[in-house]
Amino acid sequence: MGKYINIPQAILGGVTATNTAVLYASVLGTDGAAEGKVTDSVADFVGDGVVAGDFVIITTAVTGYAVRSWAEVTAVDDLNTLSVTGPGLPATGTGGLSASGTIFSVIAAADAYQCVVAGSNFTTVLRPGDWVLNTNTKINYQVNEVLSDTAILLTSPGSVIVGDTVDLVSNRGEGSVRVCIDNATLMRGNISNGELTIHYKKGPSAGAVTQKLAISPSEAITDDAFAIEFMRLAEKALSSQWTNVTEQMTIVGDDGAQGLVYAGALTWS
Repeated sequence: MGKYINIPQAILGGVTATNTAVLYASVLGTDGAAEGKVTDSVADFVGDGVVAGDFVIITTAVTGYAVRSWAEVTAVDDLNTLSVTGPGLPATGTGGLSASGTIFSVIAAADAYQCVVAGSNFTTVLRPGDWVLNTNTKINYQVNEVLSDTAILLTSPGSVIVGDTVDLVSNRGEGSVRVCIDNATLMRGNISNGELTIHYKKGPSAGAVTQKLAISPSEAITDDAFAIEFMRLAEKALSSQWTNVTEQMTIVGDDGAQGLVYAGALTWS
């Protein structure tokens, strides 16, 4: 019995994607500018098995095109040239994948939407709508389908490629930690680092003492959005007429590099 806030933590944190290797990864990037084309004079797209329907993704952001902007291969013109279409290049003219100097990779269509992590238990802990946070690209995606214990389907091609580091987080309570707010005397957020602190008072035989729980955010931030949401739910729980209440907290948008924050370390003092 008691009143609690269920705070989200990573179901799996800092795991490395073991997706199938990309078909081709450029080193020097595109070296020709042609409308609707990806040109790389050192590539062998034919020998690498690239076919129509595969995807080309930008792996280093360029002017006007974010990392993981993509295009679909419509034809393999020759060893060094692909015809492509999609948001990774302009409809007319050159830019992004059709410009010179763009670093890119080619992914097989069958693998393009997947996130694979060997040794995982996705079917047990993940559901559609849960979040995959790519900590390399700082882009967040939602799970579209759980394919197996080790593979999930995401919403955009090239969201995760082999070697990326990802955090898996849920708003459903999976991976969450219940924090008791009974006997809390003070809750405050620290705008300098996003940390939430909760002070508790109890009466042991030696007299009243104050205990403090510090909840660090999942990434470095300079706002108190996480703490504000926690305190909003705490006020709701504490004002309830029921004595046994649990409020589920969700992932919070923030000003950090990842843009979404959840609970990191919990420290008593």
